[in-house]
Amino acid sequence: TQSRSSAASDVYKRQSLGLPVDSPKITVLNFFATWCGPCLAELPHLQQVADRFADRKDVVFVVVGREESQETLDAFASKNGYRLPFVADTERSLYSAFAKKIIPRTYVIDHTGSIRFEIVGFDQEKFTELDAKISELIEE
Repeated sequence: TQSRSSAASDVYKRQSLGLPVDSPKITVLNFFATWCGPCLAELPHLQQVADRFADRKDVVFVVVGREESQETLDAFASKNGYRLPFVADTERSLYSAFAKKIIPRTYVIDHTGSIRFEIVGFDQEKFTELDAKISELIEE
């Protein structure tokens, strides 16, 4: 079980993303930067996974731009045709709650705020596992 401080930290993380504290059932959280080569290689795969779950109200995808402005992220998403929601983390405040270094990073967080799956760096094969993990958590 989670400690109170850990649970409080999870609530803060969800609120700082603008997500409801008690929903959705599954949040897929990705950290990236527009200048990061592996991040740019990963995003089309993340978009494909997100597209497969687009009709699910209990699964939310959020891409966090580390040290990026919202204006830069909006232009980047528009230029590249991404439909994923992009959120700016200009000061690394959200990122630092999860990690110190290395992007891209992808987390699958369940409704209790527990991290259930993690990808560090870009590994195309891990996206098959990501898809399966989301499907498994939907069934829980």
